[in-house]
Amino acid sequence: MEVPIRNADQCMTTTSTATLKVVLTGVTYLHGQLDRKIDVQSAEFRKSNDAQNEELRRIVTDTGDKFERLYNALLTQQAPQ
Repeated sequence: MEVPIRNADQCMTTTSTATLKVVLTGVTYLHGQLDRKIDVQSAEFRKSNDAQNEELRRIVTDTGDKFERLYNALLTQQAPQ
C-alpha cells in the first residue's frame, strides 16, 4: 500500500533519499571493484619484485665470485717465487 505524499517538500525528500541510496550503492560497488583491482596489482608487483630481487641476488653473487677469483689470481701472480 502506497502512502500518498502530501506536498512538494515531502516528494523532494523522498526523491532525494532514494537518489542518495542509489548513489551510495554505486559508490560502494565501485569501491569494492577498486579494492579488488588494487589487491591484484599489489600481488603482481610483489611477484615482480620477488623475481627482480632474486635476479639481483644472483648477479651480486656472480659478481662477488668473479671478483674473488680475480683477486686470488692477482695475489698468485704477485707472490714471491
